[in-house]
Amino acid sequence: MVGDRAYDLLAAEYNGLAFVGCTYGYAPHEIARADCLISSGTELAQAVLCALASETPNFN
Repeated sequence: MVGDRAYDLLAAEYNGLAFVGCTYGYAPHEIARADCLISSGTELAQAVLCALASETPNFN
């Protein structure tokens, strides 16, 4: 699940889903414990591809 608010993170946790937090959203401080933090749409695409391949994304 992808989101930028604590409500999104809680929904993912409640449903047993991995959570990708978007730091470019409304409240990046609320999603600090996301499974993965991204700062752009390009990073989102990379995170999804890595998740499908069961790898850890590298944004360096």
